[in-house]
Amino acid sequence: MSERRVATRAIGEATLSKFIIETPDFFDKLGLTTRILARFFGEFSALIFLLREGKLRLAASSNPRFPLDADATEILPLVNDVVESEGKLVITGGVSTSFLQEQALGDLRFVVAVPYLLDRTVVGALCLVDRMQHDFSTAAIGILEYMTNRGAAVLRGYAKGFDDSGLLDPGAFGAVLHASVISALDAGHALGFTMLEVTEVPRDWSLSELTTNLPAASMMIGMLDQHHVAAFAVAESIGLVKERLGLTRRLLDSRLTVNHTVELTYEDPVPRFELDVFMARSGELLARAYVETRTFLAIDARRRD
Repeated sequence: MSERRVATRAIGEATLSKFIIETPDFFDKLGLTTRILARFFGEFSALIFLLREGKLRLAASSNPRFPLDADATEILPLVNDVVESEGKLVITGGVSTSFLQEQALGDLRFVVAVPYLLDRTVVGALCLVDRMQHDFSTAAIGILEYMTNRGAAVLRGYAKGFDDSGLLDPGAFGAVLHASVISALDAGHALGFTMLEVTEVPRDWSLSELTTNLPAASMMIGMLDQHHVAAFAVAESIGLVKERLGLTRRLLDSRLTVNHTVELTYEDPVPRFELDVFMARSGELLARAYVETRTFLAIDARRRD
């Protein structure tokens, strides 16, 4: 087991070194990923550790409390096990103080870590941490694993992850939406989505700041195609969902020329759907907006027995 762990680290560091050489904006993309995840999950600090110079070092952080290039052994020793064992770690609550002290977690009471992969090789770990205990769904862990499993394709340009506008591309947006629908169902929360038909989406990354400055957690904006941008929100009540979608629409209205906007909100239970269903329902609403000559059309789906 010891030899396997040493080999895993050596292979991971060699793979990562090659990627860094071939990808000049490698660390910029890591930084953007941590900021988006920290905003989406809201309560946590997002950290990415990578294997460098024989150690696991902090390569990107959404919280200045955790200094870049710090050794994981000094910040979060358990992350070394995540990398070497190629497994995930979840500490969400109910753990004894003695265990936390034994693992040198300090004042952290919440830790979720998944391996960061490049070419199916573990080169580090993506983590969410906090000083408070929290519940964390399997669907939410799935979002982290999606972001890390797609790392190589995104960094090499095979898949975008982020569109040229700076928003999530359709694949990434769809994955986050699907997981959020499941989380809303599990928690009994409300969900709403909006789609904006625009004259043109800019291709200069000028919208990237929107994904890191959304009005609240459990929200996301994504690109569907050159003329359609979408956003969704999950919250405890339908009123909060509508308020947050309204704020997001105003943000997008200030940056884009919007021709039509549609919105659909659901109370508990939220129906299960993925991106194709989302686009189909949005398309139906857009068609209705055209017929009724409305620039904004909102539909409430009431509670169903």
